[in-house]
Amino acid sequence: MPATSYLAEEQRIDSAILEATRGLESVQILHPMDVLCSSGACRLAQNGEPLYWDLSHLSVTGAKLLTPMLNESVKDLNVRAERRTTSSR
Repeated sequence: MPATSYLAEEQRIDSAILEATRGLESVQILHPMDVLCSSGACRLAQNGEPLYWDLSHLSVTGAKLLTPMLNESVKDLNVRAERRTTSSR
């Protein structure tokens, strides 16, 4: 899949999420494209395993690829929450 097609859909979704979460400081938008795409193309499979169930939902294999990015995001949210807690004391 061309990365430009993936990016266009991701931007549409990001816009909707930004609008819905305006003013909520703890919301992070993660970009799976950073993990799933490189060199102008997005992988649809890895080692013969599909990364998607359909056009917009990851398979278990695809989701597992995002685990490090999701773990890092949760750590970042925890750090920010701790800072807010500490600064409000």
